[in-house]
Amino acid sequence: MRIVSWNVNNRNKKIKRGIRYILTLSPDIICLQEVPHAIMPWLSTLPGYTVSSCFDWKHKRKDTKHTYVCTLTKKKPIHVKQHIYDNGFSHSVLNKLYTKLLHVEEQHTVLVITLMIHGKPIQIANTRLSCAIGTHDRLQELTTLIQKIKRQTTPTIYCGDFNVVDSKIVNRLTGWMRGFTHLDYLLNERESFEKLYQQEQLINVFRGKSTSLVNRPLLQLDHILVPSDFPIQLHTLTQKRFGSDHRMLIVDIDSKKTGSVTKKPAVSVVIPAYNEEKQIAACISAIQHQRFSLPYEIIVCDNASTDRTADIAKQYKVKVVSEKRKGVAYASATGITASTAPIICMTDADTMVPQQWIASYYQYFVSHPNAVAASGPFQYTNESQWMHMISKLLNKTMPRLLVRTLVGMNMGFRKQSYDEVGGFETRFHLQTDTYLGLKLQRIGLVGFIHMEPVVASARRYHKLIPAIWEMILRYINFYSLKYFDRPLQRNFVDIR
Repeated sequence: MRIVSWNVNNRNKKIKRGIRYILTLSPDIICLQEVPHAIMPWLSTLPGYTVSSCFDWKHKRKDTKHTYVCTLTKKKPIHVKQHIYDNGFSHSVLNKLYTKLLHVEEQHTVLVITLMIHGKPIQIANTRLSCAIGTHDRLQELTTLIQKIKRQTTPTIYCGDFNVVDSKIVNRLTGWMRGFTHLDYLLNERESFEKLYQQEQLINVFRGKSTSLVNRPLLQLDHILVPSDFPIQLHTLTQKRFGSDHRMLIVDIDSKKTGSVTKKPAVSVVIPAYNEEKQIAACISAIQHQRFSLPYEIIVCDNASTDRTADIAKQYKVKVVSEKRKGVAYASATGITASTAPIICMTDADTMVPQQWIASYYQYFVSHPNAVAASGPFQYTNESQWMHMISKLLNKTMPRLLVRTLVGMNMGFRKQSYDEVGGFETRFHLQTDTYLGLKLQRIGLVGFIHMEPVVASARRYHKLIPAIWEMILRYINFYSLKYFDRPLQRNFVDIR
């Protein structure tokens, strides 16, 4: 199933040329925004497509100047509905300019069609979120939109121009006329929207790609959001804009497998564990209560524990394997060998992961086909003020100073890429995660996912001076691994 989404720009003189190009791609669904009234009669004559529409803008004085949101489908929809999601956010300078000078009003309406694809219903939602309201208000409108149209038994694909601005500089320069409040200026717009997508188990297929006029600053205004269990075969942006200030978004989905039930796990979670009888239950429980719709497996590798770690893990009905050779590298490698999924997520046995943890990694790898690995933020339980400052500093510097390497308590990678670089280095057991990240950087992108942090035990860092010294040692070790291919210190000091 091929979907194309395009904001045509209502003042564009090349709309017909652009749509003719889209037709050469033979899409099953075409989602258009800002379609001028003059184009509507022509759209209705296109052979092989059914046209559904709702208002995008309404002109106060001339009906011939209305603009529309249009969805064209090869199959005739079984339902066509419109929903208004206007929450009354319309007091910005830009909105007043639209109303007073241009005599137009945004309609805040989503067009929802339902199609039968291989005997299963699928909803396609098409809309354009307002650019004349603040970030909090736009986020609230999208939340309202989703709540109004989502159905438990019918998956929904969301297409359209969401006007999400990735650049903080652009927001600071234009926020005054778009109704920004003080809180809007402080908000990371991209992260806020991505968090909503993760909560709804949606994949932002074009995350990290600019859909507007220029690549820098990054402006992914346009979106196609698909459910996390929909297999994406291809996604691309057209280089030509055909007179619009937006590029065309093209996605191919394997519609035969959408929503299909499979027993094969999409993700394997591997937890190396040594003498963690006090922590392992909470760790596993957090992973078993994930907001993730696809199957996944949990593998605990017991690393020669002398307590009840393995017995407790077995009570939670997870896969438990044993590694007698002491060392986190041995345990991690053994756990990964027992895994069966193409994506591996790893955390420590004394760590609690957030509910969107697995979904964050899965969505990242689906939307970044060139990525081989990724890591994420962390913090510590009951951390003191100085420890909080250190963990915050590390979370900010890791993606920059450390060139996006991996952190064992919160990392994921493709199993194929892991095998390609030879897996974990077992010559040492301190910062084997770092070394794996450095090796993976040689073959692809190692990213950093801005998600809710995992929470790890702070038992290693109760005393300030030893904790600071260990942080310094880790940085020194990193550069030793990077430039000399060996660490200065090879093993952890046991704390239990």
